[in-house]
Amino acid sequence: MKKRLIDANTLHKRIEMNLRASNPFTIEECCYKDALNSVDEAPTIDPESLRPTAKWIIVRRMADGAECKCGNCGRKEVFTTFDRHTEHAYCCRCGSKMEDASND
Repeated sequence: MKKRLIDANTLHKRIEMNLRASNPFTIEECCYKDALNSVDEAPTIDPESLRPTAKWIIVRRMADGAECKCGNCGRKEVFTTFDRHTEHAYCCRCGSKMEDASND
């Protein structure tokens, strides 16, 4: 199942509104209370954890740097000794967050 980010506070308010409108001591009231507990106990997802990750793969070493490709989308970039691949935290094509470089 695909994860999606929702506004839990808005959902909580909506369920509370329905709870207040329900008859006390009924199954309906129990269901709304259970739903509130489920919202309260649901884990909060860090949006950054949804971003894909990849590594810069060194394709070819050169005298003053290296040609690397994104391990996710394959975009090639040339980095110099002054503009190192390890200093580029994201791929500019696919947005993958880069982990440490690899020589694969």
